[in-house]
Amino acid sequence: MSRRDGPTGLLNRVAFLDEVRRLRAAGATGTLLLVDIDHFKQINDTHGHATGDEVIRAMAGRIKAQLPANSVIARHGGDELIAFVPVPLERGAELSNRCVAASRVPIALTNGHELRATITVGAASVPGRVAIERLLAAADQALFAAKEAGRDRVQVFNDDTAGIVGARRSLAAAVAVQQEHIQALRRQVETDVLTGLGNRYALHQILEMTCGGPDARWPDCSVVFLDIDHFGDYNHHHGDDQGDQVLRTVAQAIRDIARKDDLVFRKGGEELLAVLPNTSRRDAHAAAERMRQGVEALAIPHHASQVASVITVTVGVAAATPATTVTVAQLMAQASGLAMQAKVANQRNRVHAA
Repeated sequence: MSRRDGPTGLLNRVAFLDEVRRLRAAGATGTLLLVDIDHFKQINDTHGHATGDEVIRAMAGRIKAQLPANSVIARHGGDELIAFVPVPLERGAELSNRCVAASRVPIALTNGHELRATITVGAASVPGRVAIERLLAAADQALFAAKEAGRDRVQVFNDDTAGIVGARRSLAAAVAVQQEHIQALRRQVETDVLTGLGNRYALHQILEMTCGGPDARWPDCSVVFLDIDHFGDYNHHHGDDQGDQVLRTVAQAIRDIARKDDLVFRKGGEELLAVLPNTSRRDAHAAAERMRQGVEALAIPHHASQVASVITVTVGVAAATPATTVTVAQLMAQASGLAMQAKVANQRNRVHAA
């Protein structure tokens, strides 16, 4: 059982390699076929894994029926099958084309429906002295080239294939590096230099996202607006450098209290904003209170504050409801308005919810 694949009953990869090494030690040569079931993830996602297993079994049976009885066939892993066929490469390519043709016949599923699928094959010659790892790499390159050419076909490994694959993979690697560089630049553009939070530009990207209602991005969503109390007085009394340190410390505290999927921004000056996806009004109020208490617990001395002897924040909370669709911008306006009203009414260092 440890040498067999459950869904297909074929050898598994380890058993296949053992068997091929044994045959080659005895002088066997032939063709190595690496087979990929085309768009198998889409089959699984659309029809379920049970149907995916049926497709694998059907393809395994069809491939086995087209190859000589003394071939070694295995499931290489996932949607890939592999075969060692003791025939020259030219004959191996001919048999591979038969396998591809057989794969095109609709598969009769146990649920009474039919499903169409195809395979792509990479073929490589198996001489006597080349390491099996190199042969697998050659078949893999041929398979890659066949996929790039449009799938549902056979590609034989040769010098031209190696050159094409090498060039395409080098290009893909260069593109990946460039994309990572672009992402790094984007993160830099969207990050507040002082606090490390998202900046006003990053915030602007989500302001028109919708919350609440049946077609909204988030069925439930809340916005928490935080304003550091008497921060201008703090800067005057303690200095701008110390004020910058306070902003960094408070920002980190809010980020630590927020959940992984919450979006936290520095809106500007001493104003911070947290967007809480999929969060009800009650849960948002509780989260905002944790943030308020977390800032106060930092115990950063504030000798110019009229609220407390330490740094505090005044918080406004606004939440969408499933019945009404609003934008993040509208929730931000509500939350900031509540905080501003509280400051005017001398109700700082509290959470105010709509």
